[in-house]
Amino acid sequence: MGYMYYDAEFTQLQRNATFISIGIKSSSGMSFYAEFNDYDHSQVNKWLLVNVISKLRYNDVDNFINKVHCNPCPYSAYSIDMKGTAEEVRIQLLDWLQHEWAADEKNQLKFFVDCYAHDWVLLIDLLTDGQTSMEMPEFIHYIPIDLCGALWARGYDPDINRVQFVGWDTDQYNTSQHNALYDAIIIQECFNRLYNETNLNTPE
Repeated sequence: MGYMYYDAEFTQLQRNATFISIGIKSSSGMSFYAEFNDYDHSQVNKWLLVNVISKLRYNDVDNFINKVHCNPCPYSAYSIDMKGTAEEVRIQLLDWLQHEWAADEKNQLKFFVDCYAHDWVLLIDLLTDGQTSMEMPEFIHYIPIDLCGALWARGYDPDINRVQFVGWDTDQYNTSQHNALYDAIIIQECFNRLYNETNLNTPE
């Protein structure tokens, strides 16, 4: 099964929030990272400016897409870095996800998210172009797996520092925190630790 570790940065903790950036790390090793040039600037506060927008990779670029192909890979895998409108991101993300799914068409893609309440709803809105979860692509599993619940179920504080939990350098994280792709990779590492601790098969 294809595992997608997903994180997003958005303009506010309300249902009419808009994406600032998204990051997805696939269990295949490929990744998708996008920054949005059409988020609602009227919703941006000082905290977002300091902690999220200042850490975006492409503040000096208005629009671009870069595909990096894995060579050799059994199914012509590739990663994407891009910046564009929500519609441009949606088109590229759907293509990329379908390509990742095509490597193992017997199973749907399963998403792993941290505190998924807002991230997941916004992703549904993006992928369905404003429709409902019933219109999600059939190759995506409709149930996301939440890291907070997984931590709690195994006796950990759901608010535990994720970087310390996986044993990474906290100084590095302080400069990378709230970058969506970096946080998606942290999510993957947290789940890997939980799988290892319970002697389950770790998603590769």
